[in-house]
Parts: sequence; C-alpha cells; structure tokens
Amino acid sequence: MRDADPRIRGPIFRKSIGTIDVAPEPGRLFYTTPDQLGYINLSSSKPPKILGGRQWRTARLAYEPTLREMYVPTSKSGLVVYDAESGERSTTIKLPGWYASMFETVPSKLCFSVANKSGLYVIDAATHTFAPWPKLVTPAYLDSDPTGHYLFATHDRHLVAADIPSAKAVARRVTATETRIAYDAERRRLVVSEFDQPGHPRLRLRAFSVSADGFTEVDELKNPDDGQAGLESFRGGFLQQGFLHCRCRAQHSRTALETS
Repeated sequence: MRDADPRIRGPIFRKSIGTIDVAPEPGRLFYTTPDQLGYINLSSSKPPKILGGRQWRTARLAYEPTLREMYVPTSKSGLVVYDAESGERSTTIKLPGWYASMFETVPSKLCFSVANKSGLYVIDAATHTFAPWPKLVTPAYLDSDPTGHYLFATHDRHLVAADIPSAKAVARRVTATETRIAYDAERRRLVVSEFDQPGHPRLRLRAFSVSADGFTEVDELKNPDDGQAGLESFRGGFLQQGFLHCRCRAQHSRTALETS
C-alpha cells in the first residue's frame, strides 16, 4: 500500500483458505484451510509453516497483541494458544461448552462466546483463565474500543456499550431492527446501521458518541443506494457492505461486464 500504484501480487500460496489473521509485530499471517493450520512470514518468500492438521477447522482466529499470542478454536481440544513470534504451542484452554464461535480482542483480554452456551466469556491473557461476562446475553455482533475502554454488543434489537474494566453496561439502546456496528477509534464514534422498520428498504447509518451518560447521536451519514447493513471497523473509519450491480453483454465474441 506504500507504492504509488498499489497492485495485487499473488497468490502467496495456493490453498483453499478458510480464515486468516495477521500478527503485525512478528510479521506473520496465520491461516486455516480445510485440513491444516499454519502461518507465513510476510517479509519473506519462504513456504508456509504448518502447525496442525484437520482438527483445525475453525470459523475465526484471534490475535492478542499484548503478549503476541494467536488463539485458535477447535471442536475437540478447546482453545489452543500459540506464541505468534516463535510459532510454539503455548497452552490449551478448556472451554465450558463446544467451541468458541465469536471473538473480540482488546489489550490483555479476549472476549468470546460458546456455540452451545448462553452469554459471553472473557479470557485474561496473562493467566489464560476465563470467566463469564456478567449480565450479558449471547451477542449477535461484537466490536470494541481498541484502547480497551468499551465493548459493544448487539442482540436482537438491543445495542449495549459496556465498560470493560468494570464489566458493567453504561449505555443501552433499543433499535427498530437488528443492527450492525463498527467503531471508529480515531473519532471515537460508534457507527450503527439499521432499517427504519422491519421489511423497510431504507437503511440508516448513524454515528454515536458513548459515555457514562449513554449513547448520544452526533450525526447521520449519507448512505449510498447500494449500501447494505454489514459493517466492519477499519483504520480511519469503517467498511460497509454493498452490492455490485452488473449486466452482461456480448462483444467481439467475448463476454464483458459493465457496472450499472
């Protein structure tokens, strides 16, 4: 991305990739495929280092930057922790249920849910022990303030902001429909996407500040016609899912795609 004319280079290696996560400090990209877990060094062209086999089917990886560890869920062994710098297996955390299905990392903590249990759990990265998050039902979506101050969660038509150090909810909001969220850390704003009402075509994007006094709406963003509900936090703002509308036409014995 530092190039004047950035271009896609690759594939780095040819595998059917399921999940990736980057450990920025050691410069490694961890990945899973249907039959293995491994990593590659982003600063070299060396082949992947394979860490495990078929048991590593997973929906998500999670990198904790304070201790530089990668958390890898499995359906049998629990949550396996790897040292992201050495690649060595550190420990295995036995879970209270089947497998970890959702992750959100903040400095020194890892929040996760369990597929067959209600609620949210929090791992202390220093001790690798976990405890249930008090009075919070299983969330549909999670996001967080990367400084470790707030955790944001949605479930059904409810939006909650919790103070992470005290594990207490400080703001709640009932929405017209289910929502998606993305936290803009630079502006300290939570962006929320929701429809005016169930089945309504109009999607609204609102930005909220959060404090001990609750949520305060500070702006409503202009939403493109093809903008969808899905949001993802991104440095300097957020990404929004959208549709690419295409039509095909024959031209000189070839098929060309045009955006409409």
